[in-house]
Amino acid sequence: MIRLLDYTALPATRWKNGAGETREIISVPAREAGFLWRASIATVSQDGPFSPFMGIDRVITLLEGEPFQLVSDSTSHLLQLHQPWSFAGETPIEARQVRSAGLDFNVMTLRGQAQSSVCTASVQQSLQHEGVAWVLKGRWQTPVGEIAPRGGVVWDNTATGMLTPLTANALLLWATIVRHN
Repeated sequence: MIRLLDYTALPATRWKNGAGETREIISVPAREAGFLWRASIATVSQDGPFSPFMGIDRVITLLEGEPFQLVSDSTSHLLQLHQPWSFAGETPIEARQVRSAGLDFNVMTLRGQAQSSVCTASVQQSLQHEGVAWVLKGRWQTPVGEIAPRGGVVWDNTATGMLTPLTANALLLWATIVRHN
């Protein structure tokens, strides 16, 4: 299965604290938890805490907007454009110094059951395992059509083919998921 994604077609869910919204791309269920892995895009428009996810590993990447701080008792990290950052979902993280609304891309995996690898890519990529890709710049050809900024593709472990850059400035956020036995 390969499915094209369009940001405007992803359903939006308001956060309980009213500080933003999430657009879920995919949520793969697990027997022992709510999901094995999940990818979403969140709007962060003001300072505030992130929701805790016990037993979940997270990778967050700023897609659009101004950099802001992610702060916990043990760390402070400046989340910068297109630079993935990983942390444990149960860590109390707070967004600080949010100057304007921005979009961040989240990949979450059930610790011990699945693991993500998230990076940027500017060259042809082979669909392996399962995962999701999001266009940061330029245009890309997929086995099922063309994708451009604010669009992407999600695939399962039966998918085959390549994602090929069509423009010189092409840049993807590339996330693959490996399941553990």
